Amino acid sequence: MEELVHDDKFVMPASAWQVVEGVFKGDNGEWICGFSKGGSCSAYVAELRGVFEGLKLARLVVTVKWSFT
Repeated sequence: MEELVHDDKFVMPASAWQVVEGVFKGDNGEWICGFSKGGSCSAYVAELRGVFEGLKLARLVVTVKWSFT
């Protein structure tokens, strides 16, 4: 089974700057939408931010998909 959500994290070792990114893909691997967030926080908070942003985007995609069907 192909993953539907792919997320990456970027951490600058000498600072607390974190970036989280994610992409939602369709059944055929086509890009549907994505997100990118950056800020100063710990690695733990960056992981949680990636999960939170992914869930928010998933809810939006499902809502939009249902409203057009």
